[in-house]
Amino acid sequence: MNNRHIILKEEYKSLRTLQSLICEDELMNLLNLNDQSKTVMRLYWRDVLSILEISRKMNLSKERIHQIIVKSIKRIISRVRILTKAYDRYSVLEMEVARQKALIEHLYNLLIKQGPEVVIPEPGLLTTRLDSISLSVRTRNALRNSKIYTIGDLVRHTRPAIMVIKNLGARSIREIDQLLLLYGLPYAD
Repeated sequence: MNNRHIILKEEYKSLRTLQSLICEDELMNLLNLNDQSKTVMRLYWRDVLSILEISRKMNLSKERIHQIIVKSIKRIISRVRILTKAYDRYSVLEMEVARQKALIEHLYNLLIKQGPEVVIPEPGLLTTRLDSISLSVRTRNALRNSKIYTIGDLVRHTRPAIMVIKNLGARSIREIDQLLLLYGLPYAD
């Protein structure tokens, strides 16, 4: 069996899996198929006719029926990939919301623990990217490699946790201390 047949079998499996997830009409609309292609796919899919039976019924060659089916299956796979990417972007947004929520909870806890002396940062300060602040390149790169991108990410860490970050020396730690002092923000407890 050549590679083309193996690929078609895999695409066929994807099609059958999708059949159980999506109703037929939604799928046909999603694929933007012409009437002939819709008819072929319905016969192939719903009525489970063979390519030979479909070709006889529609007066088309077996090769043409095969082309229509393969084209439709490829469209399905393409649409699934697009939907998967959209879901991944949605997941990233969910993670960002969770990060912001954790930061708000952290600041709220600080406010409750330390009382009214806590300086509440100005709006937008915690979402300020460290790239936009004048930090040394070494400090900025070390924080970025540790997935610390904003001031809010920085204040979620304790000072000892920051001190063990690779490539942060005493000078970089002093620089971070001065930054937090400048904005009146404490390290996490």
